[in-house]
Amino acid sequence: MRNTTKFFGIIALAAVIIFSMASCGDGGGGGGLLTVNSTNRSLSITGLDSYNGYWVIVDGDSASHEYHASANVSSAGIITGALISGGTATLQLWRVHENARITFSGFSGGDSDVYLSISIIDNAREDRGDIVSEGWIQVNFASTPIAATIAETDIIWD
Repeated sequence: MRNTTKFFGIIALAAVIIFSMASCGDGGGGGGLLTVNSTNRSLSITGLDSYNGYWVIVDGDSASHEYHASANVSSAGIITGALISGGTATLQLWRVHENARITFSGFSGGDSDVYLSISIIDNAREDRGDIVSEGWIQVNFASTPIAATIAETDIIWD
């Protein structure tokens, strides 16, 4: 039941990002509903040797926060996956706030019982790629710059 709720929450977040992109028009001049701040936090996934050359994006939430991890998020809402190379991907990690604007921010401190949805895609840009594989994992984020390192063998693949 919790996974179903998380899945629909992630779908809702994706829909908000898509609507944000639509409100930006041709991408010139800024505007829209998305603010992306810098982050010094990261998430590392290891053991992805069978996915070398693909890209990965991660969305998740805990009882009190929502998260997103990828190589980049633009203010126009374009999400770029992190390239998997040598079986490893290192993603920038943001905390996502949904108010009048959707804001991706760096953060400090840890978090527990964070449910992550991991998507392997076949194109660097999420809006141009197809999902190759999806999985779920529950983690705790440390308060260090590398919030978590996840082994592929710990992921529950759909």
